[in-house]
Amino acid sequence: MVYVPGGSGWTERSLLYFNLSGLPGGAVVDSATLTLNLENGYGLSTVTLDAYDLLASWSEGGVTWANQPATGSLRASQSVGSSAGSVDWDLTTLVAGWQAGTITNYGLLLRGPESGSGWFRYFSSREGIVPPRLVVSYH
Repeated sequence: MVYVPGGSGWTERSLLYFNLSGLPGGAVVDSATLTLNLENGYGLSTVTLDAYDLLASWSEGGVTWANQPATGSLRASQSVGSSAGSVDWDLTTLVAGWQAGTITNYGLLLRGPESGSGWFRYFSSREGIVPPRLVVSYH
């Protein structure tokens, strides 16, 4: 997970990429769930965090606010409180498209409200104790 700081104030967005090369060719995705570990949060009691597919490649060390890839469609939304714990997004349709080759897998972008009252949600990264995970069931 890469945090992209920028915009006005403390606006941040998170970019994630999962390599699906471990799935067998021709596999049909039955379900796909993104799970992130919320470590802490403050501000609004709940915020809606939206997941969008990305339309261009990016690199972990090279993405900035100015060069972040454009987003495609809204793929999932989740209301997130401020208490620590797991948060899930259903990404079945997106991951099925990646696997079928109808959507190019450039990863996804998570973002919440970028105006209004201040808030913050901090999720574990891949270096954390509970890294982001994408659980895919297929046949």
